[in-house]
Amino acid sequence: PNADNQARPFLSFQMGGSISITSELPISKPFPSSEVDQLIHLIRSDQACPFYVDLMPVAMNLNSSLQKLKKLSPISLVSLIRTGDAHFQAFRMQSGCTVGVEYKGLEVIPENQRVAEDPDMAEQRQPTSRLSTARTKGLSARLAVSTKQLAKVVSVCQYTKPAKLLCGTDSRFLHFLYVYLDSSGSSITDKESMSIKLSARLQ
Repeated sequence: PNADNQARPFLSFQMGGSISITSELPISKPFPSSEVDQLIHLIRSDQACPFYVDLMPVAMNLNSSLQKLKKLSPISLVSLIRTGDAHFQAFRMQSGCTVGVEYKGLEVIPENQRVAEDPDMAEQRQPTSRLSTARTKGLSARLAVSTKQLAKVVSVCQYTKPAKLLCGTDSRFLHFLYVYLDSSGSSITDKESMSIKLSARLQ
């Protein structure tokens, strides 16, 4: 039978009161206990990534691009480069080609992890060629994640308005750190912060 016609597990939410509203949310099959344990370990881990790239200067444009990319593929490949570049690619199975966006000149944190612009990368005219060169030289870190989840993480910025949106990866998860200013708006505060981790998806 068609997979779309097969019964799928779902969660049911109901609100009482004068009006009763019931909503059913389709979900996947239950995760094996080993995968649940692995996810819990990732969530609770305080391990920092080797380096982070600040996406806040391009968050608005990135959010718009991700809305388009998620229509092409459920999975996006995020590549961060120590020169301050970031690539977001979605693979479109129908045409067999990769489409994406590139952002350059972003802040790298910590500063000692930043690498000056590589001449071999600079001479490449195409974003994919620059990315390939960065991978060959060991200057990049990448991870495939859910495009839909990635779009939601970035869209948070338009509501909470962080000073920085730091993004890093350690090959197991994509780590986002939202950094905020204090009430005076003049310095970073450690009283307000938010962290989100997206687990890896199959490429």
